[in-house]
Amino acid sequence: MARRGQGEGTIIKKPNGKYLAQLTSNKKRFTKILDTRKEALDWIRQISDQIKKGYTFDEKNKTVEEFIDSWLNMKKSKSRIATFEQYDRIRRLYINPHLGKIKLQDLSAARIQAFYTVLQSQNKGLRTIELCHTVLYGLLGYALKIGLIFHNPAEAVECPRPTKSEMKIWDENQVNQFLA
Repeated sequence: MARRGQGEGTIIKKPNGKYLAQLTSNKKRFTKILDTRKEALDWIRQISDQIKKGYTFDEKNKTVEEFIDSWLNMKKSKSRIATFEQYDRIRRLYINPHLGKIKLQDLSAARIQAFYTVLQSQNKGLRTIELCHTVLYGLLGYALKIGLIFHNPAEAVECPRPTKSEMKIWDENQVNQFLA
């Protein structure tokens, strides 16, 4: 029997009827237990495709808090001072206390949506929630770009938007009253 090459993967049927799928790439082994042989084969293909596309698995245990700090340091040189300070305030007051300890890989659209719901229940302004969404969307977009995650969960989240009210213009009597 010929030996399989690196990156082809292995599927082993366990005594309990489940299937153990293994894939080795760059001296790192990825393992997952699945219900069917087809699921195991699909998983091996998916991981293999991700490796071919250049996704990295080196920093898969990085938390949101760790990654947002490095992302903000990178953004500092590319954005205005006021923008950076606003992003830093959002990170410090809202994102890190609620989502900071979660691994970047484990952050899901459902968790982000629950985070926005918690902020709404705490009577935080809609603009604050929108800023949290802007920071998370940018952060996760960058993580996707450099290969730490496989999709941006913030894309699937419904962010509450502040309502824009129409500008009210004074009539002549109100202007005269103001000037007097």
